Amino acid sequence: MRAAIYYSLFLILMLVLTGCGNKEETTKTNVTQATEEKSESGKNEENEDSSQEKPEEKEEGFKILETVQLFGGGTFNIDNQIEDVRDYYISEKEDTVFLSFEDVNHSHVVNGTKDGWKSISVEIEDTHRRKLRGASIFNLNEDDAFEYGEWNKTDLKFYEMYDKVVPADSRIYDFATTSEGEAIIVNTGEQEYSIYTEQYLRGFGGNDSEESVLKFTDVKDFYEADDGFEYEQSIYVDMEKKRLFFVYGSSIYVMDLSTGKPLFEDGKPKNITTDGYQVKIIGDGSGNLYVVGYGDSVNISVYNSDLDLVMGPFEVPVTDPEDVAVTVTDDEIHIWDVHTYELEPALELVRLSKPSLQ
Repeated sequence: MRAAIYYSLFLILMLVLTGCGNKEETTKTNVTQATEEKSESGKNEENEDSSQEKPEEKEEGFKILETVQLFGGGTFNIDNQIEDVRDYYISEKEDTVFLSFEDVNHSHVVNGTKDGWKSISVEIEDTHRRKLRGASIFNLNEDDAFEYGEWNKTDLKFYEMYDKVVPADSRIYDFATTSEGEAIIVNTGEQEYSIYTEQYLRGFGGNDSEESVLKFTDVKDFYEADDGFEYEQSIYVDMEKKRLFFVYGSSIYVMDLSTGKPLFEDGKPKNITTDGYQVKIIGDGSGNLYVVGYGDSVNISVYNSDLDLVMGPFEVPVTDPEDVAVTVTDDEIHIWDVHTYELEPALELVRLSKPSLQ
């Protein structure tokens, strides 16, 4: 009898324990499922929020791609005759760099590639009748007309002169960099000027070709041409937009050659002031003007054809910031710096990416 009672109590106890275990297991399962559903729901909400966020569009500025301290692998004094380097100018023709400069009482041109210097010209005298601009040479002949030539790419002991000449009887002219290469600006009458590009001087296009000769009248008598032999790279002409940019003192001005007037702002000629810096300018043929200030340091900025700031300034570290040259390719801006390396003149190149400009 007692054994039957104990057996009955045992069964009752087992049933109670089994029921509690099932209840606890059920509760755990429900909690786990609810947590997973909430977690999955949270992920979806986060994904939806992420998909709605638009990435911030950042304008890409200048970037230094490479600095080559010894362009050409060493000094460009390849004949050991260079005493000084002043007023240098650089142009690029395909893979070759042409460096022209004043040396005491003479002029020189030296050319080369990143792999080595090729050749150097003989000493060029009478620099007041010959203007060297990289690969180009302008020669004022005895008839006071300019002849145009280009240096031999292989051997700078030679250059080729073309047949066309530009009369310069008034002796008022300037040299300029344009969106179509080198050019000469000649005063052809009372406040009238003609811009002759190298295409015209090589004989490409007719005498009246708008692509190679751009004529304008300086209505306000604002543009002051000189004898063209004093300044380097202080004038740039956008032939397509018909805008002439020039440096005067510590400012940069722009003329609309279609109207013959400078751009005005608040009744005064619009300008960029570059106090504290010397400056060189060049364009890219797409309406952008690159302004390079130099002196204690070197910086570069971009302006549009209305002289509105687009980007910059961006500082460019160079070995000797007292003077630089600048060239533009399809994809890059090149800053050139003549400096001294192991007591010899050397050329440094800083390659900058072109910024994304809208």
